[in-house]
Amino acid sequence: MEEFYLPVVFGLIAESTSVQERGMAMGLKGTLRTSGSAIGVLTLMNLADIFSIRSSLAGFGGFVVIFSGIILIMWKRQA
Repeated sequence: MEEFYLPVVFGLIAESTSVQERGMAMGLKGTLRTSGSAIGVLTLMNLADIFSIRSSLAGFGGFVVIFSGIILIMWKRQA
């Protein structure tokens, strides 16, 4: 899966940052990706324990769709 989004992310970082900022941007991307994975596992694990696996996955899917919509709106306003 990683091989599909990495070229897009690297292209966005290259276009949106100066040469001096690029290292920090790549480090921030890596840090947020790792912490996001950890937070996702802990959150889904607890939601699945309280409700069910199906509802925790559905809730997470809804969150991803809503978050993607927010990012898209912000992106279009910035352009």
